[in-house]
Amino acid sequence: MKTFIFVLSFIFGGYFVLEFFLPTQAKAELGFDGFTPLFLDFVTIISSMAFGLGIINLFSIHFQKITLGLKGKFYSFVLLLSLCFTLVSGIWHFASVESLNLRLKFLEKMTQGDVNQKLAQLFPSFYKTLVSICPELDKACIAREKENVKSRIKDSDKHFSKLIFDFLTNAIFLPLGAAMFSLLAFFIASASFRAFQFKNIFGFLLLLSAVIVILGQNSFWTQLFPWFVELRAWLLNNVSSAVFRAIAIGSIIGGLIFSIRIWLGLEGVGK
Repeated sequence: MKTFIFVLSFIFGGYFVLEFFLPTQAKAELGFDGFTPLFLDFVTIISSMAFGLGIINLFSIHFQKITLGLKGKFYSFVLLLSLCFTLVSGIWHFASVESLNLRLKFLEKMTQGDVNQKLAQLFPSFYKTLVSICPELDKACIAREKENVKSRIKDSDKHFSKLIFDFLTNAIFLPLGAAMFSLLAFFIASASFRAFQFKNIFGFLLLLSAVIVILGQNSFWTQLFPWFVELRAWLLNNVSSAVFRAIAIGSIIGGLIFSIRIWLGLEGVGK
């Protein structure tokens, strides 16, 4: 199995490397245009399966905590309850809206005169509902039903499932995220206090740069010392940007090396 996974990783990794670097004409001659959409669909399917496995794993771990009465079972219960409510409300709202959109397309086909047996077979529930509303299938009645469906689509934001989803998002998820970032701000402030202790020349330069940037953001200090604005801009655009570029280049090189190691099976995939 490990050898099989390694071979698949090597083939797909090599394919996408060639697909990225080869010229367009060479890819057309080798038939890449026919295989790329297929491989991308395969990647999408695998990603969806991985997402589903993640949900199953989440349920199994936290459900086991709840049933065995382990530490943190209350938080596991809240997590699974929130996940179920969010998942059900989101799928419910999406399905209802998509059903209305599909019904609207069906009615548009009917108003265009495309009434045939094939259309009735493709959408039997829609066709039966339409026949019950418009027995004669006249265009005026179908047009009224189409306007009714459009109004229901506009009012879909007031649907019960949408209200639940918005409540979970706006009243619970977003405030919890704001609280988490607020706590992180205190940790960052604590770490900055320790980092800005100038025990050597580098600590002193770091502290001086931070003070200049902070004061350069304050309109009171910029009015007293206008040159703070230019000094702050010089620090951000030259010194800070150069450091960030160096970090970005190092991260990209590290990611490239790590990708090559995975491709060659050196990170445990083929061992």
